[in-house]
Amino acid sequence: MSGGKIKLSGKTYSIVEPCFCRLKRIISLFNSLSYQGSDTEFTRNLNLLFIELLGRKNALLLRWPWNRPTVEEVEQFILEVPAICGLTQKKSNVIDDESFTSDSINEWDALYALIIDRTGWDWDAIDQRMTLSRLEALKSHWKKSPPVNELVAAYLDYKPPADGDEMTIEQRIRQLQQFNATMH
Repeated sequence: MSGGKIKLSGKTYSIVEPCFCRLKRIISLFNSLSYQGSDTEFTRNLNLLFIELLGRKNALLLRWPWNRPTVEEVEQFILEVPAICGLTQKKSNVIDDESFTSDSINEWDALYALIIDRTGWDWDAIDQRMTLSRLEALKSHWKKSPPVNELVAAYLDYKPPADGDEMTIEQRIRQLQQFNATMH
């Protein structure tokens, strides 16, 4: 499970593992810290990151002069953000790999579509409730007990068409007829 504790201004804050909608904002804010923007942009994005991870009340307390974290604490906080959120280095394919860091729309869409297909949940439920540790638990379960539609596809030796190589309805009917002929 992700989440954890972080020390800022001498106080320890507990951080709850973010759901996907918050995680996407955190990734975007975290990535923006590495761009060569102005100090004002950096401070704004860092404050928004504090709000996302610590909550608005705690983040606002850090703005008081006597509560400001040291430079070392801020640097440590920034270094710990990926681990706190359960992120690791990006791999090639978000669905097949163990974890991911990208906020690419296509990768998020593919992940949501996979979860919707396998669970029947809707987009908003995933956005508001799914976390990376929950996803890892589901993936572990699916590895031990694959979804029925995938077992059937494997039994039928189904191969998805290559990009831009969509099957026509006639081709699908012919494929089903061929399968039916082998069953008799």
